[in-house]
Amino acid sequence: MNRRKLVLLLINILGGILVIGSYIYGLNAQSAGAAVLWGGVPQNIQPIYAVSMIISAIGYFAFIYYLLVRVDSAEAVIAGKFKYTLFY
Repeated sequence: MNRRKLVLLLINILGGILVIGSYIYGLNAQSAGAAVLWGGVPQNIQPIYAVSMIISAIGYFAFIYYLLVRVDSAEAVIAGKFKYTLFY
């Protein structure tokens, strides 16, 4: 794995740890538990949000897989002028 791809992977790993850590912190810091993390979203539409979050996560992982495995970072050009580092 070249340097550009390694940097992108590390950014995603560190960012993912921070996001999951913020959820864990939020759950532990609130006396009301997980309900307060919904921020007022009505309970009857929370399942729709949950399904869309899962679909979004699957799409994100597919996109990162494509960038890390299928795209040649040395040859990538986005919109005619940006390089692979745009994904950072």
